[in-house]
Amino acid sequence: MVDAMGNEYGRFVELAGEAFNILRKSAGLLLSLIHVMARSSIADVRNDPDMAILKVQEKLWLDLSDEAAARAFEALLLSAQHAVLPKLAELSHGFARTFIS
Repeated sequence: MVDAMGNEYGRFVELAGEAFNILRKSAGLLLSLIHVMARSSIADVRNDPDMAILKVQEKLWLDLSDEAAARAFEALLLSAQHAVLPKLAELSHGFARTFIS
């Protein structure tokens, strides 16, 4: 995806950081919704709603400023670029396109 975005990748990272901070501003609502979902059919929430809420709180980095959270999110995107599993998936797709088509 980074290759496909080309020069616009930097803009994507910037907008993704802004979107993440908007999501963080709605943390109270999100956490309330998870609490309401405690009786849902989603096993992870139903079995341990407190743990589900804690995990979401951790993922939103609520203890960070907006600037620090945006930088941490950008670092997360960068680390995802270097992850092995997606590269293997892309290789297998390329292989399939070349030899199966």
